[in-house]
Amino acid sequence: MAWGGVFIGIDWYSKDHDAYKNKDGLTQIIDESTLEFNSGWFANLGAIHFFDVEEIKNLLADFEIILLEKIKQINMLNEEKTAVSFNVIARKIKKDSNS
Repeated sequence: MAWGGVFIGIDWYSKDHDAYKNKDGLTQIIDESTLEFNSGWFANLGAIHFFDVEEIKNLLADFEIILLEKIKQINMLNEEKTAVSFNVIARKIKKDSNS
């Protein structure tokens, strides 16, 4: 992405999401943050990655983060189910030519 370009990330699943915390329906652990499930929220959707704030900031180290919000959604029919995700907007920073 060219410097000055804007990156928008929507609904990046958080490690605070019930699916990550409870591991219900877990079929495979690909790495600490990437899981596969055969039931529940992400049944048979393939690898699902879960983020924390530190990982997002590290991934966007070459960006100025304009917005980083954490969204918590509660299933009103079953209040035991909670989805948590991040939205992020960031602008690519111009690299110093001396670095």
